[in-house]
Amino acid sequence: MIGALLLFAQLTVTVSAPDTVRACEQFTVSIVGSTRGGGTPRFTAPDVAPFTIVASRASAQTSSDVLGRSWSVTDIELTLLTDRPGRFTLPRFEMRAGRLRARGPGRLVRVIGDRDSSAVPAVVARGQIDSSADVALRALVLPDTVYVGEQATYQVGVFISPSARDKLRSNPSFVPPQLNELMAYDYPGDRSRRPIRRRVGSECYDVLVYERALFPLVAGRHSLSPAELSYSLAVGAGFFAGSERREARSDSVSLVAIDPPDQGRPADYAGAVGDYEVQTSVDTTGGRVGDPLVLTLRIAGEGNVKLLPRPNVSLPWASLVTGDERVTVDSLSRRIRGSKEFDWILTPRRAGTQTVPPISYPFWNPRSKRYELAASSAETLSIRPGALAALPGDTARSSGLRAMAIRRVMRAPIGPPLPQQPVFAALVALAPFPALSVLAVRRRRRTPRPITAAARLRAATRRAAPDDPAVIRAALVGALVERRVSTPFDLGRDADVVRALRRCGVSLETASAAGALLAELNAASYSPSRRLPADAARRARTIFRAVDAEARDRAMLGTLGA
Repeated sequence: MIGALLLFAQLTVTVSAPDTVRACEQFTVSIVGSTRGGGTPRFTAPDVAPFTIVASRASAQTSSDVLGRSWSVTDIELTLLTDRPGRFTLPRFEMRAGRLRARGPGRLVRVIGDRDSSAVPAVVARGQIDSSADVALRALVLPDTVYVGEQATYQVGVFISPSARDKLRSNPSFVPPQLNELMAYDYPGDRSRRPIRRRVGSECYDVLVYERALFPLVAGRHSLSPAELSYSLAVGAGFFAGSERREARSDSVSLVAIDPPDQGRPADYAGAVGDYEVQTSVDTTGGRVGDPLVLTLRIAGEGNVKLLPRPNVSLPWASLVTGDERVTVDSLSRRIRGSKEFDWILTPRRAGTQTVPPISYPFWNPRSKRYELAASSAETLSIRPGALAALPGDTARSSGLRAMAIRRVMRAPIGPPLPQQPVFAALVALAPFPALSVLAVRRRRRTPRPITAAARLRAATRRAAPDDPAVIRAALVGALVERRVSTPFDLGRDADVVRALRRCGVSLETASAAGALLAELNAASYSPSRRLPADAARRARTIFRAVDAEARDRAMLGTLGA
């Protein structure tokens, strides 16, 4: 009887979902459960990780088919969201109706995005964000405990909500924390890379990540102050809406640095931390005694190559003098690496086949947690005989000269230099006095008085035999203009001259004489013969003296002397 009832009752579950969705975009999954004769199907929500159920809707109804059989249908719609790209299989959704239980098929959903989930920075994946905040800052140091000289990565994530993203007026201003006893390398930014998207609740935040490689220089706990971010959000709608200035701060983080262990430390260990390889090279494979060569040691690998110390190198058959150092840092990868080259000036002292032995360089490897030794290969050189400059002691012995004796008695203390003695200060103070005395006794130069037009007229008319009418005319015109009784524009016609002089208070007789004389001088100046009118010089001097005496304005010139 029970088997017949179970055969009569049927429960089916169907699931529909999109095959491909984009990360941080919501999509809908529909689950429909139908049963005949077994009651209303009930839905049991399973774990849908890495998806999040943003919203859900359920409805139930009863219907009959063409044969009159009653069916109960339950329709479930789930709105899912994820920020992880990849291929994920939805779980088999289950429904129950009384003693009946059925599961729908699993659905494969491909989530596409701009970034692989495995490459998401740790601060994005681990940061705890308050969904009510428009902009949030989170900081992280990985690992939090390193050896002195080992790299740690400092990350700051700027989480921007969708509402704040639409209201940002300009790019936020980021201020990193101050670093003490830490050496930092900034990773180059990629402006073409799109922001990372991180799901926070039912929304996806845009995340901008700032990263730095840190190398502690001393042991101890290093506290990093909070990073600060300043940004402006629009207040209101429209292009001319105002803006509100806000600030956000990250949490403070700490980095613990410990020294490499003393156990097993090589005697020539100088503090290098990382993973390195060593190579040596000489600029030439042959040379002569006394001719300098360049020996180069190249240390390359992963670590803070800028602070690698120079090793101690010595050769019994040559002298070595330290030379240049060159550093190349590659900060494109997540782990800082590069190379450092050390030069020595090598001067051979012995001829023959000489060998530069392998140069060893000890360092502490934080990955293997042990001291390791990198060694270079040997270099063979062929040194020919040559002239080597002798040392001063060798020259004294070879020439039979007496070497300079060593002074055994301490000499008297040397006095202070001349600029620090009082006599020098007194001489400096007295230095300006000779120059000041010369300036005091020097006679002051008289400024020459300018030659007036009246003086030029007097000089031109008192010549023994003036023969050029243009000279007398120019002197008379200049004197009248300087006396301010006429202007150059009033001297074109005799009537204008008379009118101008009369306005200044000159009598009609004098004004008429001046006009007539200027007319005669004009005619003589522009005639081919240029003959001077009779007694023109005396008349010009007499007329100007009369004009100067009769005119009202006497501020510029005094009377013209006889």
